[in-house]
Amino acid sequence: MEHEETLGALRSLLLDAEQVQDRAQTKSKRRQNLTWEELEARADQHGVLSLYKTCLGELLSLFDGATRTQSNLSLVGHIDGSRSAIVGLYPDASSAERGLAIMIYLNKVESFFGIPEDEMKTFLGSPSRDAATWNPARTWFFDSTKLTELISRLQEGKQKMSNQSVQATK
Repeated sequence: MEHEETLGALRSLLLDAEQVQDRAQTKSKRRQNLTWEELEARADQHGVLSLYKTCLGELLSLFDGATRTQSNLSLVGHIDGSRSAIVGLYPDASSAERGLAIMIYLNKVESFFGIPEDEMKTFLGSPSRDAATWNPARTWFFDSTKLTELISRLQEGKQKMSNQSVQATK
């Protein structure tokens, strides 16, 4: 038994990344995460490609990374020593009429950007209770104007947090 496990581990080391991915796709019953291109194509299909590209282009650098799922793109940050999804972009829940569907964890925005939850709630208004996202109670729709304001607020918050960090190290 031990010999078989060692042989299996050795085989996996010898496979290149493409073969491993191919095996995972053909043997896994779980749907694969959407690719960057598929997410963009879905944003285009739902009439929010410009908003999606603006959001991604402006916000990605403010976060510690991004993860793709079967339905969304999550922007993540390190909070209390672990990676946490803070904002999720949902192209399939979006529409040209309503705008880009964005799920926002307000408590995590407060931790990561230093923007109080109450301040964000006042700016965002009531969430969309009917959005086709994982958590409609944390989802808002953004048109170009509101998206620009969100980006600005998050950029300001990140700058303030950076300034506080610099002050703390002096």
